[in-house]
Amino acid sequence: MKTSRILMNFFFLAFFYFIANAFSLTFEAKNNLKGKVTHIETKIYEVKENGEKQLNSIAEYFYQEDNRLIQTKLSNTNNNFSYKDTSIYDNKGNLIEGRTLVGRDTDQTIYEYDSKNRIIEMKKYNSSGELTKMATYTYDDEKSYEVLYKNGGGKSFGIYMYKKGENGQTKEVEYYRN
Repeated sequence: MKTSRILMNFFFLAFFYFIANAFSLTFEAKNNLKGKVTHIETKIYEVKENGEKQLNSIAEYFYQEDNRLIQTKLSNTNNNFSYKDTSIYDNKGNLIEGRTLVGRDTDQTIYEYDSKNRIIEMKKYNSSGELTKMATYTYDDEKSYEVLYKNGGGKSFGIYMYKKGENGQTKEVEYYRN
């Protein structure tokens, strides 16, 4: 809960400073072993009453050539908060693993897909390796599917049912809470 509150406060501050136009944005293309990566850095400043700007936080986003987000880093200049989210994709472009580091704790989320590249399962583990949440995706046809969410103990806590329109976009969502 404390981590969530810190993240919410960080994003609120980022949004506030963005609206106040007290930020700078830099774009940079970097080459690494996996090809060209685009790096976007957002610097968030605190504007003092006298108009002086002081660097408060830095948000960094790293994208692969195909525009897939592979890493997000957030930190403040006091070095008392850090967040890093890393995404790993398979050769078909499916997100297969996500790792979130907040402070010293790393959560891991694993995704599994069927032969049609549709997600069929998501499992989330805490930094101790314990299963904390899972979701199972069931497809009726190409136009509807449902998602069953369970906690780490296997108890269901919600079902989402999705129906797609003719254009393939979701047109209806129903939620059932247990």
